[in-house]
Amino acid sequence: MDSSIARQLPVLRSLDDDARRRIYQVLRDAGRPLTRREVAAAADLPLRLTTFHLERLLDAGLLTSAYARPPGRSGPGAGRSAKYYEPAAVELEVSIPQRRYALVGSLLVDALSAAQRGEAAYDAALRVARNRGQAIARQAATIPRRGRAGERQLPASLAAVLRRLGYEPYEPAAGTVALRNCPFNTLAEQAPDLVCALNRTFLQGVLEGLGDPNGKALLASCRPGDCCVVLQPAS
Repeated sequence: MDSSIARQLPVLRSLDDDARRRIYQVLRDAGRPLTRREVAAAADLPLRLTTFHLERLLDAGLLTSAYARPPGRSGPGAGRSAKYYEPAAVELEVSIPQRRYALVGSLLVDALSAAQRGEAAYDAALRVARNRGQAIARQAATIPRRGRAGERQLPASLAAVLRRLGYEPYEPAAGTVALRNCPFNTLAEQAPDLVCALNRTFLQGVLEGLGDPNGKALLASCRPGDCCVVLQPAS
């Protein structure tokens, strides 16, 4: 067995439990450290069971923890510090968070084979990316309508498509959808001008394929590891 796979087996096994996967997803969706009580409430699990699974995820290296006073409390009489949990900066081969490198490769191959006479390869790639985004969104005819934490105002159809594609959508402000995960992270670091432009155009196509031709996909500055595209749905 490959040594890198062997090293990851304990991590993978730690997610082989429905409650544990739910807890881990709650923490990824939250975008901030949470206490065990907050996690238990969001995952709809008993506090004792939640604490057990949090510690197992912590032991596996999928989470990190730190003790801090609750926000707004400091000084004498503020009470005991609480233990806060958040996802660790770990990336698995399987992978968590999701990557979609094959999608970028497919777009580039299609662009080279479908370039029109006199069309630059870059322009062909953007055209193919937009068409692919439209097609994927149109195929998603039956989409779950259940939202997640941080998506209360986010259109359920858009949220579902984005999650299927490996993005992790949330709303930093009303009318704006940001993405915590870049499915093309390594390639975007190597060739940001090309890959980020493909990503933006692809997501513009997703909006259009969902029946939102006036929505906008824009490039914006972001935190390390986040996607560089923000969406502004018009509907």
